Amino acid sequence: MLHLGELGDGTDRLLEYLDTHDGRPPRQIRFETVERLPMADFPVPAYSLIWLRQYFIASIQFSSGCPYACEFCDIPGLYGRNPRLKTPEQVLRELDEIVAAGAVSVYFVDDNFIANQRAAQELLPHLIEWQVRNRYPLRFACERPSTSPRTSGCSPSCALRASIPCSAGSRRPSPMPCEPSPRTRISACRC
Repeated sequence: MLHLGELGDGTDRLLEYLDTHDGRPPRQIRFETVERLPMADFPVPAYSLIWLRQYFIASIQFSSGCPYACEFCDIPGLYGRNPRLKTPEQVLRELDEIVAAGAVSVYFVDDNFIANQRAAQELLPHLIEWQVRNRYPLRFACERPSTSPRTSGCSPSCALRASIPCSAGSRRPSPMPCEPSPRTRISACRC
């Protein structure tokens, strides 16, 4: 059996099949997601079922999709060009579960953490407050393209307080069809 794509209608069909059939299927079956589940409806992963302390780094996903049209990347084709997002509250609930499971480092697995700069900057103050409230239990890391503003356009003090180093890619993204002008870019964090 193959499940192709993100959580969505294909996942529902796969689970329905597993609930109604025993044993190995007689042939390969594909369950392909056509209609994606909104990120705000994603369940919290069952981190409690594994001992995260045995892993080098835990992972969390804030968004899916990317507006850039890089010739080397298949993310827009797989996950769409309009980034879908989890709410800050969802991310913080997942971080609580990750800490409870024993992790000390978390990597935001988003292919481009700041594809939606406004959303990333709205999330940062929540991450900072969560880190302070919980006495900095986690080290964070993420990825951003090398052409994007340093640490999502946040001030160095904000990035330091959030403890989110971002590794920059070495490839240049192709121009977006409707690339924002420098005037519309958010240049400072509100934290």
